[in-house]
Amino acid sequence: MYRKGIVMSKQVSWVATLVVLLACGARADAADENSKVHFLLVGDTKDNRIGTGIGNNLDVFRVLHASLDMEEGDKRGKLVVIDGTKAKAKDVLATAEAMPTDDENTALVCYVTCHGAYDEKRGGADPTNGHFFALPGGDLMRADLWKALQPEKRRLTVLITDTCNSPGEASPAAGSVPERLPPGFENMDKPKRKLARALFVRASGVVDVSGSSKNEFGWFQGPLPGGWFTYQLVNAFCNPPETIREDVQWPDFVQVVADRTSKFYQTQRQKIIDNREVGEDTLKQLTGQKDQRPQFFRLRLGKAADLSSEFYIRNAWSGKQLDYPAIEGNPDGAHLQAYRYNGQTNQLWSFEEVSPGVYRLQNNWSKKLMDNAVIEGNPDGSKVHGFKLNNQTNQMWVLEQVAPNEFRFQNLYTRKYLENPNDGSDGKNDEVKLNAYTMNGLRSQIWTLKER
Repeated sequence: MYRKGIVMSKQVSWVATLVVLLACGARADAADENSKVHFLLVGDTKDNRIGTGIGNNLDVFRVLHASLDMEEGDKRGKLVVIDGTKAKAKDVLATAEAMPTDDENTALVCYVTCHGAYDEKRGGADPTNGHFFALPGGDLMRADLWKALQPEKRRLTVLITDTCNSPGEASPAAGSVPERLPPGFENMDKPKRKLARALFVRASGVVDVSGSSKNEFGWFQGPLPGGWFTYQLVNAFCNPPETIREDVQWPDFVQVVADRTSKFYQTQRQKIIDNREVGEDTLKQLTGQKDQRPQFFRLRLGKAADLSSEFYIRNAWSGKQLDYPAIEGNPDGAHLQAYRYNGQTNQLWSFEEVSPGVYRLQNNWSKKLMDNAVIEGNPDGSKVHGFKLNNQTNQMWVLEQVAPNEFRFQNLYTRKYLENPNDGSDGKNDEVKLNAYTMNGLRSQIWTLKER
């Protein structure tokens, strides 16, 4: 399976050490006694460009499953691996539907690594934008896999994928980047936190995360480390920053992985471009892609909120309300702003669910919808304004529930987050204009709801 024996020997040694250390890295509380965490791993290991890297990715997730053998109770549920010629859409769906749904304590972690892309015409209002997995024998829509995982039947359902998220047909990225080990790889055998317990045993809800954002390739490197996102995900399990506590929640953990993936990508990309160690096609792809940053497709921690009423929406950082400026004539394009609570209808919003977890937000006073302006290049800081209904995805928002009554609003088209930016007043000023930015983990992107 591996092209170089010396690389294979390094990988076997690393995995063996990591299994031992991760296995003693997390303990279950008595309250977690009946929790079981099942793993479903899917990888196209027969791919002729990145198949060996995919095989390494699957081995890493076997390690994470092994980490659930805790001193105060074995939380390992069923481990199912679909790889090679078995990794076909029909078989993956059937296996996903057959995974155990034991009781309310059951958790399922599904990991998919292969080529991928998105087709917005196939996505509609689904939060995945029509993302699909390019598997032998035919594509598997991410939305179909999510449905087959039956998240409504479990305490926790997690879908993690390391694929491309580029438009159109799936495109194999960076199958021929240099196979040297990246810096720090040898240090991935020293886990410091009980992250497996916090993220797999204690958590509840749904987590659906992609290793690359919209219009990005997911990059692989040789047999080792495999997918760059997967490498950073496991690195965060083994070498978390001091800011990560033992009771960490998924949003904070994924933010660490996102920042590390982005930094790693920038470093590797520049080295490869400077040394011109790859073919022209790969060099062109690297030059054209400025970043690789994971993104959420779905996120809900705990039980789903009841959004059938009207709400005041308050920024968790500034304490200001999501406010629709009352402009004479009520024109399209009014720039939404942060303003102190006034109890008026221009600060009241209703939610229309257009697909599970995806909403239009309508202002009570203006009757306009919260809209993220479409700008070429999709830069940070794009305007969030009010606009009449246009049935486009830039008026649809993925609601991420990051804690009880704490939410983020991710635009379905731009994949940017509604933010109350700091104008230099540290949140004290009214009339600060609201824009959309890349996920940054700050409280300025978190909002709370108060029913009318």
